Amino acid sequence: MTVTPLSAVRRRLGFCALFGLHALFMAYALDRWDTALSLPWLQAISYTTARLLQMMGMTVSLGAVPGEYAILSMQHIVFHVTRECTGVYALGLYVAAVLSYPTILAQRLKALCWGVPAFFCYSIARLVLLAVISAVAPGWSGFLHVYLLVIVNAGFLLWLWATWVNHLPDEKSL
Repeated sequence: MTVTPLSAVRRRLGFCALFGLHALFMAYALDRWDTALSLPWLQAISYTTARLLQMMGMTVSLGAVPGEYAILSMQHIVFHVTRECTGVYALGLYVAAVLSYPTILAQRLKALCWGVPAFFCYSIARLVLLAVISAVAPGWSGFLHVYLLVIVNAGFLLWLWATWVNHLPDEKSL
């Protein structure tokens, strides 16, 4: 059994405490400033998804219930794209994890500069996949939406963060 030095334990506990605080702040911010943060994210993802589906040859119309959700209508399929569908809450957890990790500001900014666009692209790919599966194999859309893509969402969040952490320079070189 390997004994972990006390400083490493403190560092891990500090990360966990900071992550909890940052996650609470992100949840508060996304709720409090919904119109400024979550809603533009939802609209941009819904619009881009609709355009991509149209480029793939699907007939799609984009509508909305202002301030609530977007509506993607495709032949016999109607999606109500809510904030949860766009990965904005997973993005909030990613931001909380990046802000909590003990590294210099420049490294955190780098993680946000490529992490936010990665989440944007991932969220669009997720919706496009769900739309295609719903059109081709509608019986699978419920399983895909409720179970598989929720797990993949968590996996993407963890993968993105772990990739960033594993590519950080050694502390001595900072």
